[in-house]
Amino acid sequence: MKMDQRWDLNQSGQLQCTLALWKDVQNAPELKKRILSQDIRDVCFINPSLLLDPFCVVVAAKKASEAQLREAMITKSIMTEILFNLSPSKNIRDSLEVYGIRDDSKTLMGLIYLDKNSEAGRLDSLGVKGTRVPLEELESMCDESVIRKKYKASPDITDRASLIKFVTSKIAAKQFI
Repeated sequence: MKMDQRWDLNQSGQLQCTLALWKDVQNAPELKKRILSQDIRDVCFINPSLLLDPFCVVVAAKKASEAQLREAMITKSIMTEILFNLSPSKNIRDSLEVYGIRDDSKTLMGLIYLDKNSEAGRLDSLGVKGTRVPLEELESMCDESVIRKKYKASPDITDRASLIKFVTSKIAAKQFI
């Protein structure tokens, strides 16, 4: 079981992201406050109940990094751009409130960007008071019925793999829809 995993975000492999998952989080209000005060700048905390698969986050992170390179971000930071990309809403505030960390968050997914030589240990030093769990546990944390409603998935999409493809496509094509 993998506690975290790296994904290449460009062809050279120079830019990567890694994800981590926590349950039984005790200090979400403190973490949120640290993010808002910019004490924590290099991590994106995401509400895992709205994530079907880690790949959805990777697609949102790839879009955010490309937007930053093109100087075409819609939000003010690359981390908020990830949350905006995950949301089917075009309302930035709604995207951040729904997909980001909340005061009552008991589960969290964290994403950091890395270069290919960086260590992913930064995720362990964020001060999350909770239990780090394998990414495979995301499936048990997500609320598929809420995800179906948010992304307006057709009842014809009956299996999980098809729903993951549908949601990932919506994330990838958001600015075109």
